[in-house]
Amino acid sequence: MPRKAVDIAGKRFGKWTVLERVENKGKSAAWKCRCDCGKESVVTAHRLVCGKSLSCGCSRIIDLTGMRFGRLTVLGQAGRRGVSILWRCMCDCGNELTVLGSSLRSGKAISCGCRRIVDITGMTFGRLTVIERAGVVKNKMMWRCRCTCGKEIVVAGVSLRSGNTTSCGCYNRDVITKHGLHKSRLYKIWRGMRERCYNVNTKNFMRYGGRGISICEEWLEFEAFKNWALSHGYTSKLTIDRIDNEKGYSPDNCRWATLKEQENNKSSNRIIEFNGEKHTMSEWSEITGICYSTLQGRLERYDIEKALTAPVRPHRTHKTSTE
Repeated sequence: MPRKAVDIAGKRFGKWTVLERVENKGKSAAWKCRCDCGKESVVTAHRLVCGKSLSCGCSRIIDLTGMRFGRLTVLGQAGRRGVSILWRCMCDCGNELTVLGSSLRSGKAISCGCRRIVDITGMTFGRLTVIERAGVVKNKMMWRCRCTCGKEIVVAGVSLRSGNTTSCGCYNRDVITKHGLHKSRLYKIWRGMRERCYNVNTKNFMRYGGRGISICEEWLEFEAFKNWALSHGYTSKLTIDRIDNEKGYSPDNCRWATLKEQENNKSSNRIIEFNGEKHTMSEWSEITGICYSTLQGRLERYDIEKALTAPVRPHRTHKTSTE
């Protein structure tokens, strides 16, 4: 006959106090236990008697209360995330946050994020003037700002610096919606320009904002950009083009150009110099009458002079509008 299980209710094993027996499908009896830290759990009699389980795991926890890690002072435990301990911390800037103990001990967390923050109090972004900090939301520093219309709003610092937020919303009402410009082609060009430079989720961001291309402060407001465009030859058949592809969008580095002119101004274009003239591949193709693909193949096999001057068979010549 099987042996009768020994009643160990009320006994202590390490930090465990045995409360009562519970059903267990295994061979060993199981007991509901309470740890000295207050946590309850079910432990088998075998693990209790053999000393394999002496606590819920809290005996391995180093109490970080009162310790400092960078700008953070630990106030106390704040629960668990899985098997990891969370700690409630106070930053020197006054913000409270919860941090994993492993992040504190490894040095990954040394502040609420304020250590990387540049104080922009008093600065102006479009119609907004920064008054003071307004706390941290989702790891973003928020700033209280006053608009020129008098309204106060709270804005993320990254939105101010990127130019995504330049007013409390009154600008769109006063300038864009009021005149119906938000549906115009010129407004879409302006929005596209801003997206390429400041929106990291935009497809072409790495070719523009990702390599340092920005927009001058004057053009962060559509009205100024519109006035420049209309006084510098804008038409519905032209697109905005940067004269120097290494510089940003500004009145002294932009022009209105045809798509063909833009293609010739791409930073990826190969510039070929011959007889004191510099042109792109497509321009040399038009000048010499040699089709683009033929010229490209010639430049891979011959020197520049032969590629541009050697005669070609009639069917290889570039077609002109008179043919």
